[in-house]
Amino acid sequence: MKNYILLSLVLFCFSFIGKAQAPDYDDLIILYADGKYEKLIDECLKYNDKDATRNDALPYFYLAKAYYGMSQQGDRAPEYKNAFKSAAQAMGKFYKKDKAGSYYAENEEFIEKFKSAAAEVMLNEYEAKNYRKSATSANVFKKTSPDNIGADFMIAASKFMDKDRSSAISIWREVEKSF
Repeated sequence: MKNYILLSLVLFCFSFIGKAQAPDYDDLIILYADGKYEKLIDECLKYNDKDATRNDALPYFYLAKAYYGMSQQGDRAPEYKNAFKSAAQAMGKFYKKDKAGSYYAENEEFIEKFKSAAAEVMLNEYEAKNYRKSATSANVFKKTSPDNIGADFMIAASKFMDKDRSSAISIWREVEKSF
């Protein structure tokens, strides 16, 4: 009888140890590989709502990948019309959650691809003389690359060209202080 009680106690303790490990997110990897972006977005949002996985960086990264994939599709649903902006927000949260930078090195190829896409959108809006959209796109770019001060300069230049000179000058002064 003692052995059964001891065995059940040991198994009970091991059941808690097994649940303490972080998930490996294989389901997210499979959904991304299959190109099922809508389902991937739903699964990532489920992980982001759970208390146990709310502070993990990978669900935000795959959320950014899913929204970016949706933004590249021409026949996306109307609820995903701002998919690129949502991808940038998810990427910003990914940077905040990945404080050690461990996932950045593993996924550098996609991150650089996303940064160049954000920079292209920003520059296209500026060249088209849509200065407000250019400033908004620069803010999006700043989320994808928080250490890049070029985005701050682009925000200031866009505001200056949009006749908001006081904001532009204050941004330029703040950026100069960071040197």
